[in-house]
Order: sequence, then C-alpha cells, then structure tokens
Amino acid sequence: MIVKNINDERDVLALCDIATKVCGLNEGDLIRKDLGSKAEKYTVPRTIVAVIARKDLKIHYKVIADVLHKDRTSIYHYENKHKSDYATYPKYRNYYNEIFNIYSKIKENKKDFKSKSELIRFLKDNGIENVGKENLDDFHIAINIITDDFKTSVNCNYTEFSDVYDKCNEVLDNYNIRIYIST
Repeated sequence: MIVKNINDERDVLALCDIATKVCGLNEGDLIRKDLGSKAEKYTVPRTIVAVIARKDLKIHYKVIADVLHKDRTSIYHYENKHKSDYATYPKYRNYYNEIFNIYSKIKENKKDFKSKSELIRFLKDNGIENVGKENLDDFHIAINIITDDFKTSVNCNYTEFSDVYDKCNEVLDNYNIRIYIST
C-alpha cells in the first residue's frame, strides 16, 4: 500500500510564497533550481521555510527537499542550526517570526468540522460520493480526510480519482484537514 499526504507539498509552497513576500524576493525564487542559491537573501528564507515545515507541520524531509530543490541532508542541517540561528542572528529571528505568524494566521482562519457526520454530509452535499463506505475492490484509491479528532475516506477507482481528488481539494480548501492518499 502506498500512502501519500497530498497537503505537504502545497503547504511548503505556501510557506515559500509567504517567505518570498516577507523577504522581498521575486515570486518563485526559493524553488528555482537555476538561482544562485548560496546568497544570504535566499538561504535565510529557505532555511526558515524548511524549519517551519519540519518542526511545526511535521512534513517529511524528502518532501521539503524536493520542493526546495535541495537534498535531505540540507533540510537536516537547517533544522539542526535553527536554535543557534534564532538565538544569535537577528535577521533570521525577525524573518522567522514574521513568516511563522503570517502562516499561523492563515491556518487559524480555516474552518473546522464539529463531527464526522458533518464532514460526510458536507462532502455529499458537494457531490463527493462513496464517503465512509468500504467499497473496496482490486482497483481503488482511498482519499483519507483527517481532522484533529476524526477521519473519513472517499473511495474511488483509478479512472475517477483525478476528478474526485480535485473536487476534494477545491471544497475543503478553507478547512483544517489533512488529505492522505492510499492505494
């Protein structure tokens, strides 16, 4: 079985967008392969993005590394030097606080579902079928929608997966949920 959290890459990209604006960079600078990546104006925000993604969002090193076009050891390095940088490097600390606070406000403004039945009803009202059913055959994908308190699954076959996945992302964009795919 393959399990993938589809929110992780989107969250890292959202952090990159925030960091780019806060640090006065051009859009996409933190994720470009061809940019002079060792310049301080790129390394500080890149490090901050990686640290928030790891420490606060618990995103896997490889996902962060792939988005930032770095290797996993770079992400380990950023995480390990965070405490020292935060304590001794005012520019890093100020940018970190600002980026973290902006991202936190975005997350705070997202809505929560009060119960599993409310989530299931919401999905069905938005045209997403096979919610919470164990409709498993040899060719299925489960889109697992998880809140802090409960979870449900949307089961679909491979041919309808893309449409169902896009619909879930669209209707759940303003909610505090995580989406995992399992095959």
